[in-house]
Amino acid sequence: MSQFYMKLEFELFLPVSTVQYIVNELSILQTQTEQLMKARLIKRLQADGIAPEKIESIANFVYANNPIVTAQYKLKSDYLRKGIYKKNFEYVEPQKKPLPLKKNKATKAGRPRFLYHVPIQETVKKILKDKSLNLGLSSPKFSEEEGLLKDFVDDAFELVVPIGPAKKKHKILVVYLMIGNLPIHLRTHVNSVQLVALWLDKEFDHNAVYGIIVEELKLLETDGVFIEDRGVVKASLVCIVGDNLGSHRAGGFVENFSKSLYFCRFCHVKREDFFAPNC
Repeated sequence: MSQFYMKLEFELFLPVSTVQYIVNELSILQTQTEQLMKARLIKRLQADGIAPEKIESIANFVYANNPIVTAQYKLKSDYLRKGIYKKNFEYVEPQKKPLPLKKNKATKAGRPRFLYHVPIQETVKKILKDKSLNLGLSSPKFSEEEGLLKDFVDDAFELVVPIGPAKKKHKILVVYLMIGNLPIHLRTHVNSVQLVALWLDKEFDHNAVYGIIVEELKLLETDGVFIEDRGVVKASLVCIVGDNLGSHRAGGFVENFSKSLYFCRFCHVKREDFFAPNC
């Protein structure tokens, strides 16, 4: 039941309210089904001449510990479901990390900023503990050591409609992790993509944000993590995947493609030269 509700919410992206509605309706359906089956059982026992004092005892015994009803009761609210997910499945707690203060032009005061970061080392440990994956370790072209290969995805999304007065106000930047050792057809599945960090676009600080990620990657590449039955496993970053804007942001290039003089991250062509008739 837990896996069913998790799939609805985190893989099929159903809202919590919709999942809760499904939970409530299933509970009602299970209760009505149990009452119907209990009535049929009592009727059958009466037809077979079972003593009345034993009929109720038998019926109560049969339906006293219905595992489906018990599981449904433990998952009856969003709060209870979240607690069971964290307790019984591989969960890595996001960490809230402060970013350098951003001074307000009017008050000259620093405004606290932060990002949420999911430790990559802990994510790697959880992935490698899953025996069902049976991941084979690979050695990258630039190393003779076998290890885990990772791809990073840099992207952004809006929490509100990206037009009107709220445009870019609630824009969130995000970094995902994909395991390159997985078969090609599984790498981009939703349940194969792991969150690394997210933060507000307007609070982006290149050195602070990517500095945290780079330091962790360096530790993974040099020291690795200890995994039971595997020993020390090291990991390497293979590539960063993103759209044009995301790639410029990750590399520290300009993010204005309509007015900037140097708009290309591969060459030094100027805008006026690029749009010249004879170019």
